[in-house]
Amino acid sequence: MKNKLSFFTLALFFVMACNLPIASSRPGNPNLSGDTTTPTDSVAEIVPIPSTEIQIDGAAYLAYQMPGDPFRFVCVQPCSVDQNLMFAQYAGFRNAHDIMVKLTGVDILPEMVPVDIHVQGDEICGHMGDGPLGFTNYYPPKKPVICSYLFDYAQGSNGAPYTPEFAARVDQQTLFIHEYLHLIFIGRLPRAIEAIHDFVTPLAINISFTGQSQYEIDLCTYHPPSPPGDFGGYLFENLCTQNGFRPEDLASVMIELDHLYESGTGQIRQEGFANPSASPAQFRDILNKITGSDTRQAFMDACWPASLFGDSYTLSNACLYPTPTVAPTPVK
Repeated sequence: MKNKLSFFTLALFFVMACNLPIASSRPGNPNLSGDTTTPTDSVAEIVPIPSTEIQIDGAAYLAYQMPGDPFRFVCVQPCSVDQNLMFAQYAGFRNAHDIMVKLTGVDILPEMVPVDIHVQGDEICGHMGDGPLGFTNYYPPKKPVICSYLFDYAQGSNGAPYTPEFAARVDQQTLFIHEYLHLIFIGRLPRAIEAIHDFVTPLAINISFTGQSQYEIDLCTYHPPSPPGDFGGYLFENLCTQNGFRPEDLASVMIELDHLYESGTGQIRQEGFANPSASPAQFRDILNKITGSDTRQAFMDACWPASLFGDSYTLSNACLYPTPTVAPTPVK
């Protein structure tokens, strides 16, 4: 995964580009394995989605959004995506989104609604090249944007069509959910750690394969060989093994984080947000409270720098001189 951070004088530019780990034997990877089976317990009901013509940066778009949803699928006009495929992908993501909110206990900050999910390359997202299949942009005070080239990619993959039946599957939503999960943390945490791939990477895969026992992962033990996370990727695992943290505790952590933001008691003021974000130390304090223990060692062993917390510990040689399998995500 790549996490790029750049700063302009008058506006924040935030980009998270993610190369997700792909296992070709899993049905959640569109048209990579040739698997066309459809688990009936993971397919969302496909229904028509209301659409509206809108303008984004002076360009005409078609926006698909169910009433009340904090996100919308947008396609630059003339939109080349088959409408039935659009309905199916929206339904699949909406189903996965519901699973995500149940697991995390929160959605994006209300001030960020709606999230525009661009389903193809355009002038805002650029066009598909050698980069990742998806990434997240956020330009306060503009609304957040998720860019996806899934439809562009899937249509030409292995010569197999990306059908509505495939798109409606929850296990086809890893890319979208991964990028959306970044937005769950943005604003609630400061820029130095808001990418938090230590949580986002395993959570997205877990959500996508909910209900499929043959593919489900244990969030406390899953660690992808690539990408490893922002500082090493082992924070979730360390919290479990050292502090008794469980996946069901995540909602309590996120709700506490949300309360801290909404109460205005965060310590990091960030341009473009109504309230200050939690500092890394405040985030660690929340984890201490939820686990009933000191999580300092878990952060140390996960290679989180002491400077984030105003602490003075020294990272191990494994953190300071990482092998390629635990290399920190580049921050530019």
